[in-house]
Amino acid sequence: MLTVKGFGSAKDALAYYSHGDYYGSEGMGTWYGAGADELGLKGEFNAATDPKFKAVLEGRISEDSKLGRMHKGKWEHRPGYDLTFSAPKSFSIEVNLRSDPKKQAELREAMDSAAKATLDYAVDKGYIYTRKGKGGKERENATKLIHAFFPHTTNRNLEPQEHIHTLLANAAICVDGVS
Repeated sequence: MLTVKGFGSAKDALAYYSHGDYYGSEGMGTWYGAGADELGLKGEFNAATDPKFKAVLEGRISEDSKLGRMHKGKWEHRPGYDLTFSAPKSFSIEVNLRSDPKKQAELREAMDSAAKATLDYAVDKGYIYTRKGKGGKERENATKLIHAFFPHTTNRNLEPQEHIHTLLANAAICVDGVS
């Protein structure tokens, strides 16, 4: 199942991803996407302490590119969307209660691959685009996106629930640069 949540501010998004899993583990993430690769965002990071993650949420993609707009004397940028991929309860029970460590790793890798395949499919089909130009009337397919994956193993009730929080950053590398 996929649920989508928008963020109104970088501060809210940073707090959301920094708390980690519901057992209190650190908010460890992994970069993903052609846009992340092109910007040199690779490997694991801690959402609470990584300055590059905070910069992406704030729309500071590079030294000469700050995304957003001036509104009522204040700079505004929406950081993006949380796409949460949730596995069925039976899958979560199998991973967390019935499987040995090797099988757990295989099942979690399968879920990770499925989430990535879903995102790649949306890009390939042109379902994700950026608005450009005056009033955002021009549209360009976004093929170089920036994602961050945050896998979790439990729900808020501390029951087994495999799910992956995926930040879809409100930024993409377009034909003419970052947008």
